[in-house]
Amino acid sequence: MTTHSLSESDIFITSGDEAVVLTPDTIYAKVKLEKAKQIINGVTGDAGVKELLHSDETIAISTITRIAANKKTRWIRLYTKINGKKDSEFIVIEDAQVKQQFIDKLYTYMQGSHTYRIEEYNVLKAGIRPLLTLLITILAGIILTWLANEAKVGPQRTMYVKASVKLVYEILLIIGPLGVIIIAGIVALITLYVLVRRISNPPVMVVIDKK
Repeated sequence: MTTHSLSESDIFITSGDEAVVLTPDTIYAKVKLEKAKQIINGVTGDAGVKELLHSDETIAISTITRIAANKKTRWIRLYTKINGKKDSEFIVIEDAQVKQQFIDKLYTYMQGSHTYRIEEYNVLKAGIRPLLTLLITILAGIILTWLANEAKVGPQRTMYVKASVKLVYEILLIIGPLGVIIIAGIVALITLYVLVRRISNPPVMVVIDKK
């Protein structure tokens, strides 16, 4: 692997006293800003860089398969694949301009192997996922309320069930039908809020995909 001096890196403030340090081959996240500034020069190679920066999270750029970021939020999601195992990491950058600068700079190290596009969601696309979640929540609430009622009445005959089923039965017995309705109602209200918010302000996604 080619190594690079930290003098080739860039510092992007995420929030408060934390930052992300970006080199041509690695992202060092959750780094203390002052620490990054102190050692940004004079260190060659990657050996010991993570320890020097006290980074809690490092991401090799070569493992990134996809990046998705809504221009209207602080979140950047990086999808990775290491030895066949897929995973994802989140980076949160408070300032929208700094966030876009980070994405653009990161793409300069990926443009040979990845594509870059901006996708504006319409109302239908923005609302479909939270709408499905809302419908599933309502359906699950109805089923669990019925099961909680059954648990309260008690089984009509002796049954042998799996431990996981027994655990659900006991939880429903403790919560009761009213508890299930309250929990399902809270989840439904949160989902409804997300649905209304996404429809009224559809995402504008920056998407970087591996070719």
